[in-house]
Order: sequence, then C-alpha cells, then structure tokens
Amino acid sequence: MRYLKSIILFTFLVNFIFLTPSNSFFDEDMVNSLTKSLEEAAQELSNEMENIPVTNQPDPAAAPTTTQGNTSAASQAPQDTPEVQAESEGVIEESTYLFTPMGRDINNVLTYDLRGSTITLDSALFLNNSMDRFIEDIDGNLSFEAEIVKVGIFLAEAFSTDIETYNDINGYEAIYDQDLNDMINQLIINNVKNLEPNEYFNFKPYEFETLDIDIQETYSYPYEMDNQNCLDTIMENSADYDLIVAPVSCFYSGYDWMDYGSSFDYLEFYPRDELFELAMVEKNNQAIEYQKLVESNPNNISWLDIPPADGGDWGNTCTVKGITNLEVDAAIINRWEGYYTPIYFSDINSLFVEVTQKKEYNCNDLLLTLADKEKLKKALDKKTIKYKDDKTIINEEFLTIQFIDKFYDNIQISDEEFYNFFADYGHDDVLFEELLKNNIDNEAKLDDYIANVQLQMPN
Repeated sequence: MRYLKSIILFTFLVNFIFLTPSNSFFDEDMVNSLTKSLEEAAQELSNEMENIPVTNQPDPAAAPTTTQGNTSAASQAPQDTPEVQAESEGVIEESTYLFTPMGRDINNVLTYDLRGSTITLDSALFLNNSMDRFIEDIDGNLSFEAEIVKVGIFLAEAFSTDIETYNDINGYEAIYDQDLNDMINQLIINNVKNLEPNEYFNFKPYEFETLDIDIQETYSYPYEMDNQNCLDTIMENSADYDLIVAPVSCFYSGYDWMDYGSSFDYLEFYPRDELFELAMVEKNNQAIEYQKLVESNPNNISWLDIPPADGGDWGNTCTVKGITNLEVDAAIINRWEGYYTPIYFSDINSLFVEVTQKKEYNCNDLLLTLADKEKLKKALDKKTIKYKDDKTIINEEFLTIQFIDKFYDNIQISDEEFYNFFADYGHDDVLFEELLKNNIDNEAKLDDYIANVQLQMPN
C-alpha cells in the first residue's frame, strides 16, 4: 500500500507540475525544485519496487466517488487530499475525498497582479490534520470518534470605502458592496452545506458555524496574499473545527503555504469569480421580482434603512400613518425579536423632511409601503443621501394576530381591536393581566369599570 500511494503521489505531482499553466499558483523556481526532487524520488522508488512482492490490490471501483453535481469539477484533475497520519504507527487506511458542487482543484485558483502585488479572491475548504478527535485500535487503524464533524466557515466582511478603493479586476468592486458581499458569503455557506457524511469522519453528521472576520489591512490591497493578521485570527479560533472554509489569501504567501497554518491541509477551492456571477444573477432576478411587486402590490410593506452618519449608533424606527399598529409592531418584532416603540409621521412628505432636514428623531429604520418607499428613494437620490434597500417585502405570515399572540406569553391577543387597545396603553402586559381578570378587553369596558369604581368611592 505504501508503494502504491507513492506511485499515485508521484504521478499526480508530475502531471500537476507539467500541466500547470505559466500563470499558475506556483513560481518557476518552485517548479524546478520540485522537478529535481521528483527525479530523485523516482530513482529511489524504482529501486524499491524491484523488491515488492506481488499482492492483491484494492478494487478501484470500490473507491468513494464524488457527490452528484460535481462531476465536471472532479474530472478536471485529481484532488490533492493529503493522507492523514498520526505520530504513532497508526494510519487511516483510506481517505475519502470531500466535494461540494462549487469545489475546484488548485489549477482553478485565480491570482491577479495588482500594481506589483499578488491577490486572490478565492476561498478554500481546509482539513484539520490533528489526530485529537481520532482513536487508534489494536491493529493501528484510526477512526473518528466525535459525534459530529464541526465545520467553521470564516467569511470575509465587506471592505470599508473609507480607505482607497480599487476596481482593477472584474467583480473586485463587490468586496465593497455589503449586499453583494453578503450574497456571495451566503452562496459559500449554501455550497459547503452540501457536504455529505463521509467515510473519513465515520459518516458522522456535520455541524456548521459561521464566523465573520475583518481581513482589511491599511497598507495592503484587499485580498493580498500573505495576510498574517488574517491567518492569526483564523488560527486562534479554529482549533475545535475538523474542517474550515477561509480565504486563500490568509493561508498562502504567494510562494508557499504559510507555516503557521500548516495544521490545515487544503481540499478544494471556491472561485469567487463564479460566486460573483451567481450573486449578480440572483440580484438581478430579485430586482425584477421586486419591481413586479411594486406594480402589483403597492400597499405591501418593506424596510428602507438610512445608516447613521460617521458610524454613529442606530436610532429609531419611523413609519407613516396608514400602516396599522398590528403591521408595524409585528414587523418590528419579526426583525429584532423584540418590541421597540416606533415614531409615526402623518405622511411620506413629513418623513422626508425629517430625514433630510430636521433630523430631530434620528430615523434610521423606515417601515413603509412599497409605493411610499419608491417615492422616498427617488427624493433621496436627488439629495445624494445613502440608503440600504434589500428589495424585499415583509412576509404576510408575520403580519398576523397569531404571530403577535405568540410573542406575548402572558396576554392572549384575541383580535386586532384588542391589540389596538393593548397598544394604546403602552403594551403594559402587567396592567392587562389584571384587566383581563376582570373581563376588561376594550376601551368601553374599561370606561365602565372606572365609572363604577368612582361611584363606589366616598365623596
């Protein structure tokens, strides 16, 4: 088996070096060095093979296959999945390749020269080569013993435009676009969750965790290789993960994988240019669907955010009269999982004057009908005021009595009339527990109750 693995590794490296294009991931000196080492290894291997006894070899047909949907990626080149060995004699007999639909081999990693610096926007799936979660049996075989396979997905945050921005590369501008960056990150998450239970991990289920990381460096280009601070951040938070997804620029120096990250071996790569194209298609489709909603359902409600200036704290939720108490409060609870008192304006013009001129109420989260939102956006564009519109509507299933009733544990919200009564008295659930004990569930009954109490009081 050891010799067979040596032959496979030798064949893979020969093909890898001589088939890699000139603008590939490694430089010419590194290729020459590897070629010389391979020639020496080939001679040594030839001498050793003369003494190999004839044995039965495993049936290649029994080897694991990739998951459906990644056939084209798997056929491009064999994956360089390292065989994991413990410090003792025990070894894992056979390592199963890990594939996802977006997985690509090392030849697909794109690097760019940006004014003399090398950058790559791609991410990769890495395997933790620690044996801490493996058990060795009496025959020296290792098996994964943990109940779950922990996967940490390190996602690069959008880059700030406060520092100089660059658009030298197709799609590079997306790193500054919060919406597009979020969409690309979500595509990475969705892709990685296609990992299927694997022999290497004893077919244990996966558990996924996402971690947002800031990889922006003041004196480096975005996604420039040899990002030591990024690598430090990842290594400080990755020891408990069996697999991680992270930007390649955090692990590769431009010449070799950085030593500090050697506890992880790469398995496959995720090309950001492909993810960017998918995100653009999704964004365009969302815009088309949203425009249809504006035209067909102008009274549906939606959020429009106006970020605070200079990184200030977010302020109030502001809305326009005409949207019901139930709709406003349900939308607030749905978004923040808690209730916050909104500020009402008489009409969309009053709200426009507030956010552009008066600025008395610090309105940052605006809850509007689609018709009012589009009207306000056109006015804000003329003022060059920045806003964020995710071009979605609030699902009507959240704007119901049932949704509100589930939020208030101690008060039964029976209908919208009662909820308006409850809202008029400041959502005071302690007060309303007492009122309901006396069968007071509307304003008229409360007035009668107060009148009776007054009659019984001594003069």
